[in-house]
Amino acid sequence: MPGFSLGNLLSATFTDGSECFSQGRNSFAKFKMKADKKLDLAALLEQRAALDKEIESQRTAARHDALIEVRKLISLFDLTASEVGLGPKVGRPARSANRQPVAPRYRDPESGTTWSGRGKPPKWILGKDRELFAI
Repeated sequence: MPGFSLGNLLSATFTDGSECFSQGRNSFAKFKMKADKKLDLAALLEQRAALDKEIESQRTAARHDALIEVRKLISLFDLTASEVGLGPKVGRPARSANRQPVAPRYRDPESGTTWSGRGKPPKWILGKDRELFAI
């Protein structure tokens, strides 16, 4: 290592047998794990697969129980989908549902195309007096 000197090398040994060496901002670790604690990648992947399988099994069982309970409550209280919050939303309708198109305010005498005055102006009116094209 460039600039490596034994004077500023720090070392620590932990209770689990791992060691850590450090030199200023450049750090590196050397871990000595006991043979009984060491797990290889294949064993870890095997454990993860077993856990994923158990999680899915538990989730399926809990979902089934919850579904049975929900069905009992719905039939007991004669609930409807909208009362439970599954039907169409109640309240003010969406704005776009009852919005009318804006009437045109300007017309191009040559082509007959119109513009409402909203948004980007068309090329035929750009930079000209708009009163000449007013409807």
